[in-house]
Amino acid sequence: MTKEELQKRGLIIPGTFDPVFKMLLIKERAFLAEIVHGIIPEIPKELILEKSVFRNQELSISNIHEKKMRVDLIVDIESMRINIEMNPVYYKGLFERNQAYQGKLFAEQYLEGGEYSGGLKVIQINFDCFTYFDERIVVKFQIVDQERGMIESENYEKYHVSLANVRKKYYNEGIQKLTRFEKCLLLLTMERKEEIEKISEGDDTLKEAKERLEEISRDEKLIGVYDGEKHDRMVQMMKDAYSREKGMEEGRKEGRKEGKKERDREIVQEMRKQNIELSTICKIMKLPLEEVERLSNN
Repeated sequence: MTKEELQKRGLIIPGTFDPVFKMLLIKERAFLAEIVHGIIPEIPKELILEKSVFRNQELSISNIHEKKMRVDLIVDIESMRINIEMNPVYYKGLFERNQAYQGKLFAEQYLEGGEYSGGLKVIQINFDCFTYFDERIVVKFQIVDQERGMIESENYEKYHVSLANVRKKYYNEGIQKLTRFEKCLLLLTMERKEEIEKISEGDDTLKEAKERLEEISRDEKLIGVYDGEKHDRMVQMMKDAYSREKGMEEGRKEGRKEGKKERDREIVQEMRKQNIELSTICKIMKLPLEEVERLSNN
C-alpha cells in the first residue's frame, strides 16, 4: 500500500504498530503525560512533561552468552524508570518476556563489583491489543504475600492496559461515555481518519497526537514495513487455522469441538482487530459469512 492509497482510503498507520507507537510518545510529550498519568495517577502530568528522559532501548548484556534485549520505550522520570511495551498479539511466553525486560532493568542498578546504585522504582506498562484478564482497562500487579497482602517491594509495579477493552467500551457505549484518558488509548488503536477526527475533536492534546499520526503515516518506508508485518500476522493466523483443522482431521473428535469453537472465535476476533476484511477471513477460516459475523460479535 502506498501513501496515496492510504490517503484515498482515509486510513493512517495505527499507534499499535511499534515504530509509530515509539515516535508518537517521544514526539508528543503532552500525550505521553496523559497516558502515563491515566495509568498511574500518583505521577503528576507536570512532572512527566518537565522531567521525562528517554533512554536507549537496548538493554545491556552481562555476558557473551546473553541475548540482546530491545524494548519499545524506556522513560526515566526522576527516581522512576518506566518500560513501556506494545503487545499487538498474545502468544504463550509473552508476559514472561515482558517480565524478563523488567528484571533486566532492575539488574542494571547493580554496578560492577556488586555495589547497589539503587533506589529506582522500576515500572512496566504493557499495552495489550487483546483481552486477557477481565473487563478492566488497567490492571496493576505487585509482588504480594497471599496470606496477609503484604507488598514485598514498593519499587516494583507492573500494569496491563487492555486496548481491546477500550475499543469494546467505545463500540458498545459510544464516544461520549469515554474519559479523556480512554480517548487517548482509543486513539492508539484507530486506523480511520474519520473516527480519529471524532475522538480528538475539541481536545488540543489529542488533536496534536492525531496530526502526528497523520505525519508519520506519510512515510513511504514505514508504510512498506507496516504492510509486511500485517501480512506476516495474517500468514501466522492462516497457519494456526490450518494446524487446527489438520489436528481435527487426525483425530480430534466430540470432546474437542468446544475448544475448536473457542479458538475460531479468538482467531476471527484477532483478525477483525487487524481490520482484515470479512471475505478474507471467510477464505482463511473456511467458514460461511454468517458464522464469521457471529464469532466476531460474541
